[in-house]
Amino acid sequence: MTYAELALDLALAFHHAVRDDQDQVAATIARLRENTRGGDFAYYSDIAAFVAGLPLPAEHAAPQ
Repeated sequence: MTYAELALDLALAFHHAVRDDQDQVAATIARLRENTRGGDFAYYSDIAAFVAGLPLPAEHAAPQ
């Protein structure tokens, strides 16, 4: 997976969030999580969840 493909998926998640298409947002976030698992850009799925107004998974949430 290249940086450009990940950046495009992040933009696509934002697009779906603006259009309030929750199914597509969830699919894009799942794809981001799968493609960045353990990698340098793993935070992209967190950004996508944030812009969509979705909660972060417990293992990604910042300590309170």
